[in-house]
Amino acid sequence: MRVIHAQPRVAPSPIDNKRVDRNPPPLLWPTEKGEDVRYAVRLSRDPGFPECSTIAEEGFPWAMFNPHRELAPGVWYWQYGTSIDGGPYHWSDRYDFEITGSVRCMETPLATDVIAACPKMHPRLWTLPDDVDDFKGYSKRFTSRADQFLDAPLKDDTMPPDKGEDAYQVFKFHRWGSKALAGNMASAVQWLIPAYLLSGDECYAREAIRRGLHVANWDADGYTNPVISDFADGSCMRVMAGVYDSCFDLLTESQRACLRAAMVVRAERFFKEETNKIETLVFRSHFWQHLLIEFSEVAFALLHAYPDAAQWVRFVYELWIARFPLMGGADGGWANGNSYFGTNVETLLVLPSRIGELSGVDLFQDAWYKNSASFLLYTWPPHSRSDGFGDGTELKAHPTGNHLDFVEDMAVRFDDPYAAWYVQQWREEAEEEGNPLLIWHKLKDQEARPRPRSPKALPQGRCFADVGIVSLHTDLANTRRDLMVGMRSSPYGSLLHSHECQNGFNIFYGGEPLFRNSGYYTSAGDDHSKQWYRATRGHNSVLIDGKGQPRGAESYGVISRFLNGKHMAYALGDASHAYGDAGLGRFRRHLVLLRPDVLVIYDDLEADHDACWQWLVHGDREITADVCHQRLYTQTRVARGQVNIFGSQKLHIEIDTVFDPPAVNWGGNKTFLGKSMAVFPDQWHVTVSPERTCNIMRFLAVFQVRDREDDARFQDPVQRDGWICLGDWIIRGELNPDRGPALEIRHEDRGIALGVDVPLLAVGERRYRGSDATVLVEPSGVQRTTDSLPQAAR
Repeated sequence: MRVIHAQPRVAPSPIDNKRVDRNPPPLLWPTEKGEDVRYAVRLSRDPGFPECSTIAEEGFPWAMFNPHRELAPGVWYWQYGTSIDGGPYHWSDRYDFEITGSVRCMETPLATDVIAACPKMHPRLWTLPDDVDDFKGYSKRFTSRADQFLDAPLKDDTMPPDKGEDAYQVFKFHRWGSKALAGNMASAVQWLIPAYLLSGDECYAREAIRRGLHVANWDADGYTNPVISDFADGSCMRVMAGVYDSCFDLLTESQRACLRAAMVVRAERFFKEETNKIETLVFRSHFWQHLLIEFSEVAFALLHAYPDAAQWVRFVYELWIARFPLMGGADGGWANGNSYFGTNVETLLVLPSRIGELSGVDLFQDAWYKNSASFLLYTWPPHSRSDGFGDGTELKAHPTGNHLDFVEDMAVRFDDPYAAWYVQQWREEAEEEGNPLLIWHKLKDQEARPRPRSPKALPQGRCFADVGIVSLHTDLANTRRDLMVGMRSSPYGSLLHSHECQNGFNIFYGGEPLFRNSGYYTSAGDDHSKQWYRATRGHNSVLIDGKGQPRGAESYGVISRFLNGKHMAYALGDASHAYGDAGLGRFRRHLVLLRPDVLVIYDDLEADHDACWQWLVHGDREITADVCHQRLYTQTRVARGQVNIFGSQKLHIEIDTVFDPPAVNWGGNKTFLGKSMAVFPDQWHVTVSPERTCNIMRFLAVFQVRDREDDARFQDPVQRDGWICLGDWIIRGELNPDRGPALEIRHEDRGIALGVDVPLLAVGERRYRGSDATVLVEPSGVQRTTDSLPQAAR
């Protein structure tokens, strides 16, 4: 398969009689380029599309269609038509899909009904609950912050002088300055509006109006235009929409007209730019982080007052239903990484709440929402660094308030005691609540919080296959004694804030990284970021002939097998499609956690030529090598680690601390674990290579991890008859390239065994067939799995 999540969409969906996972499914297709493109759809149980039994619509400007009503079980047929510049519709091929009786139903009202139900009165955005008097008791939470903005001088939108050493730095400094200018204005207004609504004191409204009119007079094509900073453009929309909607009764008609005109300029430009494009993209970070909700605020504020606002509202509504959850699936993962997850929280919580208030549909009853808190629990446990996959994960010591507000909402919404425990554990360390919109959202929902429950009884490993992340633990409830191992092999490839790290792994103990990806998030597009931090060379993965994985959706991986037992956990990452035209045909990484303190990684590599293979591992602390024994050592404040590395041939080990390009905080706006620094700390980089080039290569790495307080020596692996003996464990990873790959691990005294692609696994007197499969035998039972694809690829 060339790509799983194409960016942009290259094929219609659903097709080929696919069994869909919700009823009704959205109908999606590639866009047609042009200035005035319109689409039509027809959907029927009858492939002839008779008028009497066909759902049909035409004349809409986006490449998506939601049937909205429940469809009867069986096969359905559909087509889409394209019209350019008012011409006739040209119809696509006919496609089909199947509705089964067991699929979840997600009926939604028509957009016209939602728009008709939207009140004509204001406010519509910062809405008050029915028991408003009880709610007003919280006014001081907002007025105490809003007071600082009263009568403060306002900055104009004049473009500052250029700053920076090259064109990219000049561009970034302007972007950051523009973002800060409009963002600070939006932040002030978002404190002022609830302060006014709850206290009733018009001084806060008057200040918000002063600021809204100030922004309305900024040049929409100047310093805050979206080319310089879409953050700034979105913040301007938010400021004016909030003021217009929440202070409507205090505005004069000329002030309303001024705000309307300025909002329309930015919103019309945004709508024209995004329709017939955004619906076909897997994801675009800034759009879903903030632009969609900011644009929606203009749309809702101007509804019934500006003719095109109804179409804007419909676009937001249809897009959400057709595309959410975008960066994940039913298992709750987020492909952009858990760090950047926090930037999406306003959109993830507030926008569906607003739509739900209007439509009466609970958009949170989606499997992704129900499992999303578990994604953060497993990949960023309390008092631990995050799993390291995605931009910014190395810079933060703890989640943001946005992360915790989201998990707290899920705890209440789904009566999830583990989510409640997560928030309870983190609140003491994480930043104070600082987002007025999320505070308002939370105050409106005064349902009882579930009693926190430790995750001690939960499985100690979890696979989020839809996004390609595995998280394994030895003590999820107690980070101080937890050995945490993560691996990423993602169907989404390396898009946006994710990295070129398919089959990359990271190891943590006591919440601190022992071996993890390297580099620093200096910027989204500077040389260090592109050539090291996001690149494969900065990750615990593999290079072929010095080449890593290209950037893009086509460089994907999958977690094709996963098993979790009491004593052992297993995952298989397949990155065979991740290396573009480098000639790599096979990269299957088998990762096995032998609880409580051993990790085995077995790599099966093959190329179409004799290649130079480079096996990479990095660490924040010094790594040393015993070259004679092919062994590595490292230690942190809380842990010690030893790695024994075996290969199909003799291995060469190199260690250095060089970043190329260097990691320099040239923008001065990045902090590392809360501290500012001009140059980031050194890290250690290990490259392990075979002596000779070869087309088939196998690596077997055995990691041992000890608490620093544990003085016991590491076990010395002993090779005997093709097996590696490590204490009570015996391990055999087939290293002979003339034989097929296989992995077998045993603990005879406990009756525990793992067989990977082993034709016959013997445990005591029992025999288990395991060709093209993984079999895990423990006293509690037997588990078996074979290769599988994530839901999106089936």
